[in-house]
Amino acid sequence: YEAPGRDAREVDVGAEGHLATLALDDDARIAATSGHAVLVGDPSGIRQEADAPFDLHCVALFRDATWVSSKAHGLFYVEDGRLMPKKPSLRAHTLLARHGVLVAASDLFVATSDDGFDFFTRDLAPFVRIAETRWPRFLQPEDPVSV
Repeated sequence: YEAPGRDAREVDVGAEGHLATLALDDDARIAATSGHAVLVGDPSGIRQEADAPFDLHCVALFRDATWVSSKAHGLFYVEDGRLMPKKPSLRAHTLLARHGVLVAASDLFVATSDDGFDFFTRDLAPFVRIAETRWPRFLQPEDPVSV
């Protein structure tokens, strides 16, 4: 990276090889993943914050914590150098934090949270059920549904 007034320099990401994901917040805090490693820092330097026993696929900085997700193992946050599970069933492919809201997405869902994670769903079944509902005011006399 290149800090103001400094030459660009290389940051060692460890034995994992290459950066897989990168996040930057408005305060210039940096979070990244490289294989199993969670890296955090600022323009003055980056350090390894945690290590996962599985590959990490996305990262975000949200509410003073580093959030990561794995396509196979779910949503986690980093606390005291350890990954803490938040929603193991939520396997986000993308995490994005903006204006106090965390957005998680995969090929099956898009979800947002600004006050917790109760809203997250693993599939679109609730939306499909709502779409398939035939509201009483739309039923025709010949419909086999009783109200």
